Amino acid sequence: MIYLFSVLSVVMPVFFIERRQRVDDGQTLFLKCLSTFLMLFLAVIKAYTYKSELLYFLMTAGALSLCLLGDFFLGYCHVIGKENRLYNPLRFSGMLVFLLAHVVFIVNYLLHTENFIWYLVIVPFAITAIFFVLSPYLGFKWSHKAFIVISALYLITISFMLITGIFYAVQLVSSGATARGAMIIAASILFFISDSILAFMYFAGKKSKAISIANLTTYFASLILLALVA
Repeated sequence: MIYLFSVLSVVMPVFFIERRQRVDDGQTLFLKCLSTFLMLFLAVIKAYTYKSELLYFLMTAGALSLCLLGDFFLGYCHVIGKENRLYNPLRFSGMLVFLLAHVVFIVNYLLHTENFIWYLVIVPFAITAIFFVLSPYLGFKWSHKAFIVISALYLITISFMLITGIFYAVQLVSSGATARGAMIIAASILFFISDSILAFMYFAGKKSKAISIANLTTYFASLILLALVA
């Protein structure tokens, strides 16, 4: 069963990415949400089959559910044609839900990590500071101060998820769970790359087909890996 849903979890996003330029916004929304739902169901099947640790599974499933909700909010913006409105509630709801998903992943990693080195918290703030110094040279344009605050908060959060995910994964590898640790490292990096690409799309005007495909590919790849280690 898990092999079947693993295949479906790969095939559906590939089908969605290939078809999204040829279907209307409503069908695009349905296909993307269906793809994310398959990741969630894959996590359930994997946890049931291999008797995963309950807390880790529940938090992973909760985070993936938030990703599904975020996909719906952001996708529905396109359906109703309001994706470019500054204070569109659906857009902000989608961003907030994804932010919460990252927080759940972070808490999950910290709960399962021993002796986390807390001075590593400096790293996300350093990454964020460097980003804002370089942002004018990267083509970023901030139409409102609110977006600066939101972007800073988001970048700190996704950077912290990257740090905590890698820290937890290194402990897994050192304890002999090499495959699981490697998958979490890959998932953390891919999720960080996906969100970084999204920032370029929204705030730097980089919305080419290739960039969009890169964003979706890294996003779904990270979700598949996160589901497989649930």
